[in-house]
Amino acid sequence: MVRRDVGIDVGAPPRPTEDKRLAFIRRYADDSGDRLAALGTKDAAWWAEEVAFFDTRHNRAWIMGEGEARGGAKAPLPGPGRHASTERPER
Repeated sequence: MVRRDVGIDVGAPPRPTEDKRLAFIRRYADDSGDRLAALGTKDAAWWAEEVAFFDTRHNRAWIMGEGEARGGAKAPLPGPGRHASTERPER
C-alpha cells in the first residue's frame, strides 16, 4: 500500500531471498523502518497532495489514517453472521 498509494518505495524486493517465516518477518521489519524514516522527511505540502486511492482521490494524510483521526467514522463491523467462522465447521 505505501509504495502504490502514498509514493514511498524503499527499493527492496517484496520477498526475502530465503523462503522462511523469520526471513519474511525481518524483511517486513526492515522495510517498515525504512518507510517510517522516509515518511518523516515529508513536508505538509506532500501530505496534502491528492493521489489516486483505488477508484477515487484523497490526500496522503487521509490515506494514512489522518482523515479518520480528524472526525471520519469507520463503518461498523458486520457482526458474526450465520455461518461458523472456521474452515472446519464439523469440529
